Amino acid sequence: MDLLIFIGSYFLMSVLVSVVFLGILFSSLFMINKLFKMTEEKWGSLLSSKSGQGAFLLLFVPYIITVLFMLPLSLFWFGFINFPNEWVGALSIFFLLMVVTVVKFAKVKGEIRTRFISMS
Repeated sequence: MDLLIFIGSYFLMSVLVSVVFLGILFSSLFMINKLFKMTEEKWGSLLSSKSGQGAFLLLFVPYIITVLFMLPLSLFWFGFINFPNEWVGALSIFFLLMVVTVVKFAKVKGEIRTRFISMS
């Protein structure tokens, strides 16, 4: 039964991470747009700087903020449902999300580089 609760919690945290990440990402894009009065040329230069490093950082920084937010939240969740070894549960969720992220961001970084190199 504990395994089912853990798997359900992983899926719940995964969906929550996605929603929080999109919220932080769109909020940061909106703030950058308003603060720097971004035009199409400014966005193009920001995203294509250093072969796509700007685009990668715009995705990576909000995700790090999201993951740092999720660790205490998952710890609270496992404490709330009286899961045995709540620290182990929270850290395993954290590491599972980080492994999935490292794999996905490595793939995205390669795609961004090839796309921006082919554009120039």
